[in-house]
Amino acid sequence: MKNLLSFLKDNSGATAIEYGLVVSIIALGVFSTQQQIAPKLNAIFNTVAGFFGN
Repeated sequence: MKNLLSFLKDNSGATAIEYGLVVSIIALGVFSTQQQIAPKLNAIFNTVAGFFGN
């Protein structure tokens, strides 16, 4: 019974879930930003490569 009460008072699982949610939101933002920036970066790299004759 004592273990059950200490388990119910433990908040470390909730903290871990909150950290997981924050990391997933950040990852989603990075992924969506990368999808928008990738074509522009590709064009820049192709322009630079054109200057060097590749």
